[in-house]
Amino acid sequence: MIGGMAEGTEDAKQIAKYIDGVRVDLKPDYDWFDNIVRYRAWMAPAFYKRIQALYPEQYGTVSHEEAFGGWCRSFVATWPSFLIEPESENAKFDSVRLEATVALLQTLLPEVDAANKARLIQWAADNAGENKRLFAYELDLDVGELENFYREQQERPQALQEAGAAGSGGTEEVGPEAKKYGRFDSVTDFTKLRAAIDRLQPRPRVSAAK
Repeated sequence: MIGGMAEGTEDAKQIAKYIDGVRVDLKPDYDWFDNIVRYRAWMAPAFYKRIQALYPEQYGTVSHEEAFGGWCRSFVATWPSFLIEPESENAKFDSVRLEATVALLQTLLPEVDAANKARLIQWAADNAGENKRLFAYELDLDVGELENFYREQQERPQALQEAGAAGSGGTEEVGPEAKKYGRFDSVTDFTKLRAAIDRLQPRPRVSAAK
């Protein structure tokens, strides 16, 4: 550590630590000014009318005060980091996060119902969308259709099982020929069976003339 400081390799970390301390001291001032800036930027009547015209489905029936309160609650301001990680470290972090997401999907998907399967995939898509290095565009999934798909997948084996049980559960009365030559399931099979029976009928004996 002493050698690093003497060579100047640790200067950036020490400077970043000092600036982080200054930021902590300035946070109350920034919080106070943030309220003023949000009020002046978002509470102008003309501004909100423009927002309602652009997004009528989302804000058409929402009052200006209600929208302003929601914006204030969701507002987040963060300081940029002075210690910029190299691209290789960022790629490694993204890879680890993606592997963790896939592992969680593989563990939970077989154990949950159709609705939660759809929610899990939507969650994974949202996490993937945050990774702009690997995915340039966000996934736009129809969660309702996805849930219906998984619900059909879950119901299909049960329906096949019930159909099989219904087909093998009952008894069928068959005639002596069917018992002898086996079951037939179509007109063609019946015709072939009748022809085979006709060939097996005993032919009348022809007595020789004396």
